[in-house]
Amino acid sequence: MLKKFSYFLLLSFFCSLFLAGCIQSDHQYDTYHVIFDKNHTDTADWTDALPYIKSVTLPAHNIGILPDIPTRKDYVFAGWNTQNDGNGLSFNEASPITDNMTVYAQWEWFPAGSSEAIIFFDKNNFAVGSTDAYPMVKIIHSLLIRADMLPIPPIFPNHLFMGWNTNRDGSGTEFTDSTAVTSANITVYAQWERVPAGNHIVTYHKNNMDNGSTNPDPVNIAFAAEAAFGDLPDNALRPGYRISGWNTASNGSGTIITPNSIVNRSLTLYAQWSPNKEVKND
Repeated sequence: MLKKFSYFLLLSFFCSLFLAGCIQSDHQYDTYHVIFDKNHTDTADWTDALPYIKSVTLPAHNIGILPDIPTRKDYVFAGWNTQNDGNGLSFNEASPITDNMTVYAQWEWFPAGSSEAIIFFDKNNFAVGSTDAYPMVKIIHSLLIRADMLPIPPIFPNHLFMGWNTNRDGSGTEFTDSTAVTSANITVYAQWERVPAGNHIVTYHKNNMDNGSTNPDPVNIAFAAEAAFGDLPDNALRPGYRISGWNTASNGSGTIITPNSIVNRSLTLYAQWSPNKEVKND
């Protein structure tokens, strides 16, 4: 009887090990699905992203390659976002995937025969961890007027963003918010400066897309070693608001950064805004 009981215990032990291994194996190879939503209800003249669902299986943690973009009559595709109204996070091939999720196509209206111009902002690299400009596309409502508000710049790991140029290699014309648009369709390319390995790059994000807002200048700074942030940018503009600080989270729930805070890694800081106080005349 004791011998049979010992066999039973031994069998139970090996079964437990087997089941634990199966559970661990399933966990190690979790698969998440990303749905690419066309984000409109038009009844004709459109195509879905292809494929419109992509899977990511651990240990991979990003899409790697985005699907072919969707099309829509009288609209230009302007990228993917985690919210259908475009107020979420821009989504690209390097965005982290930690669960099943849906991302939504963003569109700019551009009817056939329009006299408007389209500006495409090309991040000019394919590095893992890079992000696109947001938005990637801008519509100018008339030729010969200036570009005005530029997008939030892209990110390229271990590089500083140096502006936009009409040629990929930087040999063309610098493109700024005051550049007059003279072509119906134009692509401008991000320009980059590589920084030595081990540097920490701090990127300053204006954290809004209000008309008339501007990016900080500079938008990023490289620190060769651990050091205090020092002076923080205060020249980003947002009509009706003033910068009240910088935070590691866009909603202000992260770490508050001050000039005495220490830079010990590469990170993005988000401008925090407070409404301008009205001055009342007695």
